[in-house]
Amino acid sequence: MDGILQKDRLLVLGGETADGGFITEAKVAVGKAHGMSVFWTTWSAPVMEVHGKKLPFRYHRAFANLDAVVAWVRANPEAIVSNAAKVDGIIAANNCSKAVNNLMAQTLHSWLINTWWLDRDGRDWFSVWEGNCHFHSTVDVEFTQSPFYLAVWPELLAIELDFWPEFIKSGEKLLGAAGKGTAFLSHDVGSSIFANGQAYHHEMEVEETTNYLILAAAYWRRTGDDTLLRKHLPVLKQFTAFLRACDTTGTGVPDRGVSNTIDDASPAVQFGSEQVYLAVKTLAALVAAVSVYKHLDEQEEASACDRQASQIRARVAERGWNGDHFNTLLVKGGKLINPWTGKELDMPEIPGWDSPHIYTANALAILDMIGMDSGLDQTLLKKDLQTSTERCLREFGCVHTDFTNAMLEMTQTMEGLAGASSNPGWISMNMLRDMAAFYRGVDLRALTDRYWEWQTTTNAREPKVFF
Repeated sequence: MDGILQKDRLLVLGGETADGGFITEAKVAVGKAHGMSVFWTTWSAPVMEVHGKKLPFRYHRAFANLDAVVAWVRANPEAIVSNAAKVDGIIAANNCSKAVNNLMAQTLHSWLINTWWLDRDGRDWFSVWEGNCHFHSTVDVEFTQSPFYLAVWPELLAIELDFWPEFIKSGEKLLGAAGKGTAFLSHDVGSSIFANGQAYHHEMEVEETTNYLILAAAYWRRTGDDTLLRKHLPVLKQFTAFLRACDTTGTGVPDRGVSNTIDDASPAVQFGSEQVYLAVKTLAALVAAVSVYKHLDEQEEASACDRQASQIRARVAERGWNGDHFNTLLVKGGKLINPWTGKELDMPEIPGWDSPHIYTANALAILDMIGMDSGLDQTLLKKDLQTSTERCLREFGCVHTDFTNAMLEMTQTMEGLAGASSNPGWISMNMLRDMAAFYRGVDLRALTDRYWEWQTTTNAREPKVFF
């Protein structure tokens, strides 16, 4: 990687530099304040590469060089602080607990330092690093963050929705001839300072494709802007056709392309066939697609999605419920493909297939935000939220599943699989589950104290930021 050319300068207002520090002369007087402000200003040449071309930062439109940045700071010394106080005042004007506000402050800042906002020949290009692994605009991660975009800044989500279709792949890559004319979405668009294509080890074909369909509908419903739907209608049709093609058993539930991003849980959760998680997420995507296709007067496409959605509802109702929770899988045994090794496993009983897990309602919070109903039994969903939370709860939040078979022999040979973790399976997924629970009358706000304790515990040892 070439060195990054960055120029910076310290600007002192109300004082001066001296011996590597800053000094000011102050007269002591009752009732009078005297201060000195020191600003670090910086400007960077293009460093981020998109499709092989380095793009300048978005701020280059306003600031051609470092001198322009310094001049603006001289003229507007209080602007950034004043705006920060304004935003903070809006978000902090609530009656939530201290832990909630701590988490909101921490997550907003840790998100902000991972954002990239570039100028793409006059168009905005916005992406977010996936924390310390530095993948760009990881679709499932942005899905988890989407309530923030939808509630506060939907224009940022629109930028991603507009460029994600540039990173689609033919369904034939997974399905052969059966995937002709279909497409699925990449997991990410690159990593580090490159957005030239997916950098992650393997595909999550169904998961990321359903994420896009849900987010596209959610953006339209929250803003009233259907421009992206019309622009990318051919891609939307390829996506829904792909979801149909991934069902090879006639149940409506995809059984191909089912590897997902839950990579520190049991095999059943991570890449089991006929997952409840992906069944419900596919259902949510189809419900969203039906609404979109009807809006765009694509009745044939709407009918095809509606038929598959009905099949999934029936399958989940028939095979999913297990007394007080939804199973992890809709089938007890069968063939699994480990995405890390490519090896196929044929198991009469998949370990953890009938365990409670926190992912049943993962997709539903976004549908709730836009007033769409999945058509699943709300009473069962509410009970599942209660049971899975109780069974998966640990000291700092919920793990992915309560399956804890420490003797599972295959974990010794499964690359990328951490087995049954004793720590929470991502706080962000806990939060999305909590949102879905709120919509169903299950109040999990007390868990926020545990989430904040997890942040303070991890960051007390090393700089994890949001972990």
